[in-house]
Amino acid sequence: MEKVIKKLQTAQKVLILSTVISVALLGIFLADRLTCMTVHGDGISCEKIGFITREERYRDESGGLQNIHEFTDIQNGDILISLSTHTLGWRHGHAAIVVDAERGITLEAALWGQPSSTMRLRHWSSYANSLHFRVRESVAEEALFACGIKRDETVTAATQLGGLAAAFAEKYENEVMYGLLTGLGDKSPSPESISKTQCAHLVWYAYEHYGVDLDSDGGWLVTPKDIALSDQLAVIDEFGNPLGDAREDLDR
Repeated sequence: MEKVIKKLQTAQKVLILSTVISVALLGIFLADRLTCMTVHGDGISCEKIGFITREERYRDESGGLQNIHEFTDIQNGDILISLSTHTLGWRHGHAAIVVDAERGITLEAALWGQPSSTMRLRHWSSYANSLHFRVRESVAEEALFACGIKRDETVTAATQLGGLAAAFAEKYENEVMYGLLTGLGDKSPSPESISKTQCAHLVWYAYEHYGVDLDSDGGWLVTPKDIALSDQLAVIDEFGNPLGDAREDLDR
């Protein structure tokens, strides 16, 4: 009799565990699907890019990416933000810094478990929404002065600072492992000891080195939206208005 009771108890535990796992998986599926439904438009497709992550991009009838957006006046150090990427219903977005404007190259920490790497700028033109930023001229001037860096009068301060930030990012943040909890503990380690990053942290860290804090809420976790809402940045291009009125109010 005791053996029968133990078997029933074990079966009950297995059933409960299976039910919990099934409900969790269903929740993941529904969260992804419901979030996908919040973005509409001809040619926009919500595709899976990870086990629990999806993103919206413009695709043609055969599923190939469509280059819809045309970015203007791209310079080294420019920042790209999209809120097309989401996980479990959280629209966290993605971020990148331009490190070679002439060749159209960005530096990005794109995938969990993978190191940051250089990528083609062109892939940003297929996102359902995106923003192109540059540090404001007055902010760049103050940063260069505070760092004791001599002004190059042949270019704007924003261009000069952007070039420095891009070079710094490429030197110290390329091939750094993706860390989901980057910022917890030591948000700004020394350049020689940085061992993990994530998309928004990578961008933030490159400018923080020169005294420009792009994290608008100042928390331990910097997100693409935190950067997009920074009053240190000016919008160069905007496609899809991903921030609604939030950014418009900030730029007034």
